[in-house]
Amino acid sequence: IRVLGLDGKGKMSKTNPSQAIMLSDDPEEARRKIKRATTADKGEWNEVIESHFMVAENSTTDSDKLSKIRELKTAHLAGKAVMSSFKGAWSEITEELLGDFQARKSRISETEVSSALRRGAMRAQRNATEVLDDVKRVMGM
Repeated sequence: IRVLGLDGKGKMSKTNPSQAIMLSDDPEEARRKIKRATTADKGEWNEVIESHFMVAENSTTDSDKLSKIRELKTAHLAGKAVMSSFKGAWSEITEELLGDFQARKSRISETEVSSALRRGAMRAQRNATEVLDDVKRVMGM
């Protein structure tokens, strides 16, 4: 399944930040975006709603919150009006995810980033050299 934009038109991506939850969004901005997200009538199921539930379910490891999302999905499919409750639960999950991510990100120093980039560049150079050596060997060069 594709992760659809909050309006259900196209995929969620950084090229359309108003229709995506960005890791740099402050929790209140994320809540506003989710509040405006496209929903469905009671009992209606489509790829937009499926995508929204999937994002919510995969944004938490908290078993209570995951159970709540799954209960809301079941209730929605049973024809109950739960989209407002779903958006509230999804917002809570998203706020926690963003808070945790942003706190961890703020603890990473420029030195650590530079070091990781240097290690990655060295690994990429070794891999590229190995591939080129294999290509030359196979081509008899």
